[in-house]
Amino acid sequence: MAKSSEWDERVSAALAELEHWRSLPKGEHRRESLEKLAAAYPDVITVEWLPDNRVIITECLG
Repeated sequence: MAKSSEWDERVSAALAELEHWRSLPKGEHRRESLEKLAAAYPDVITVEWLPDNRVIITECLG
């Protein structure tokens, strides 16, 4: 049961940071921030950058 609670907390933290990222202005800093976020939560969030600089964000919620 504790493992589920830890997972829920991790997902909540990752999603909160992702919401903050979405509020950042467009630009290179934003891309770097998303890459750091994905690196911090590789089991929760994955990112794939497209050639035209759009991004696909995949969230694993459980």
